[in-house]
Amino acid sequence: MLNSNRIPPAASAAELLRDLGVARSGPSTARKSGAESKAGEGASNSEAMRDLRGRIARSVEGVDLDDAASVARARQAAIREILLWEFGDRLSEDPEFGALQDAVEAAMQSGRIGTERFLDMVRALRKN
Repeated sequence: MLNSNRIPPAASAAELLRDLGVARSGPSTARKSGAESKAGEGASNSEAMRDLRGRIARSVEGVDLDDAASVARARQAAIREILLWEFGDRLSEDPEFGALQDAVEAAMQSGRIGTERFLDMVRALRKN
């Protein structure tokens, strides 16, 4: 069973997705992130963010940005990677994982801005 105290609101996960497309020196200091946890284990924040960017880049590889179905599959894959990176791969075993993933995706899909920012993130990842 998921511990809801560890799961940020869907908007926070959506913010993380949006921020990935922007050059940053590290994760937001407003919350303890997976990057900060990994930093405590010996990896720097920038290394952890590079790892996350790599995971997301692999998950959205080959997406056709002009095909809505392809973009939807890529968004699902990116959200999955972010959640597993943030909370650990074992989260996918939790029966509530699908509902969490759906909630984050719904938050991202709300409005044109969320879709445009996701597409911007994919484009930025392709450049790197």
